[in-house]
Amino acid sequence: MISEGSTKEALLKATLEITAVKGGNGTSIREIAARAGVNSAAISYYFGSKDQLIKEASKYYYKLVEEVFQRLFEGGKNPIERVRNFAITFMVHINHYPGFLKSEIAQHLVSAELSSEAGTRMKLQVEAVAKVLSEILSTQNQEIVTIKAIQFLSCLVYPQLWGKSSFEVICKEKNYDQFMEVYVDELIKSICTSTALNDKSVVLKKLIETKDKDI
Repeated sequence: MISEGSTKEALLKATLEITAVKGGNGTSIREIAARAGVNSAAISYYFGSKDQLIKEASKYYYKLVEEVFQRLFEGGKNPIERVRNFAITFMVHINHYPGFLKSEIAQHLVSAELSSEAGTRMKLQVEAVAKVLSEILSTQNQEIVTIKAIQFLSCLVYPQLWGKSSFEVICKEKNYDQFMEVYVDELIKSICTSTALNDKSVVLKKLIETKDKDI
């Protein structure tokens, strides 16, 4: 017998998997129930309506994202290992539910302002990554650490907008999982290699010197 908790979770996961590809409007109650392996009446019983189920599934998605970010603070591992485990898990998670990422970005592009909920979520995510990067980077300049955290998250998210098939076209010699691991390793090297010089990167210093000469 399926328990109440497992039935609700199965419906939430099924909703995420289907709407991530087809969107909420293109998804039927019967389709969600079939994916979850339960009777379609369970949706009305536990959630009241398909719209409410989709709202709850969205909350569930971000709960899963929070769990992924907790990998940054796993005990018994050095910060490089924690960052690597987080990055790979994060990319796998986004790739599993690509529709939610694209939908959120689309909403931000249409709306002139970020919702308070989305803004808080983004702030906490950047702060979490910055906290771990501060254990790795030589600079004490928190602004630089925050910028690197934003760069790191952006580099994890952007490739997922292409879709898995794009990776396979670009990197024919590797499958997606292999490419993803190489990608993450190279990204960590790039982000975590110290370029700090008096709290300014070498590139930034050269830009400033060039600008001074022009003036």
